[in-house]
Amino acid sequence: MENRISAMNPSGPSIAVTARTGTDATQAIQTALDEAAKRGGVVRLEAGVYEISTLRVPSHVALIGDPTWSYRRSGGAILRLVDETAECALLLDQVQGAHIAGLSLESAVASRAHGILLRNAEQGWPRETENAVRIEHCRVNGFGGDGIHLEKAWAFSIRFCMISHNQRHGIRLAGCDGFFLDNWLSGNGGCGFATESWNGSNTFTGNRIEWNGEAGVRIRGGFAYQFANNYVDRNGGPGILLEPWLPHRPYNEYVSFTGNIIYRNAVSYTHLRAHETPE
Repeated sequence: MENRISAMNPSGPSIAVTARTGTDATQAIQTALDEAAKRGGVVRLEAGVYEISTLRVPSHVALIGDPTWSYRRSGGAILRLVDETAECALLLDQVQGAHIAGLSLESAVASRAHGILLRNAEQGWPRETENAVRIEHCRVNGFGGDGIHLEKAWAFSIRFCMISHNQRHGIRLAGCDGFFLDNWLSGNGGCGFATESWNGSNTFTGNRIEWNGEAGVRIRGGFAYQFANNYVDRNGGPGILLEPWLPHRPYNEYVSFTGNIIYRNAVSYTHLRAHETPE
């Protein structure tokens, strides 16, 4: 079976390559991404399995597939990580204006790799340029690290995604000015959503957070959060856990909870700490 990869740009010709299931598609997709980045373009993956190592998504590029996945299985364009030395499947390293949509990401190796890693540099953060990254309609499943790992992220959105059955957290955040809308955060070994380091000014609406091994939501030293109309159910630890971030920020402040259902969670700190992975 051949899978078609095309980089399409309204101001230039289409670029198409093919990849066969069972072969490494990393270079073919990376070449399309780099070519699309020259003018700001779109790389579309047709349905099929693409075995990959880490793909670096440039600024102002969209990587798009058809979101035909379901709750229990991948579908459409499936990016399958097969490199056990890789840090992540998709790397967005100090990028602006990237768009990830309609993909299934999964891991076939036993490692601590993340599904998607958005990372900014230590120096000068927050920076003058917001990330403005959008992740939408994606299924991120089965990684040994976090489903989505956000490191010093600034101004981004994660919408309509299923982030499930990753060994650490569904989403782990150090950053601010994020929108988390209408996602499933299900069956992760750690928390559905967890923060580390400096975090705040985030909006969390309409998410279902269920069956995670630790807390449904864990915020450490956060500020200016809006939680509205979320369903938090059957998590191994507390549904919502607000903790200090010591010694930097001993409290959480300006946090609003409205219209959420927090149901059937086990307030077991022994269970929570037993599954804690060293940071």
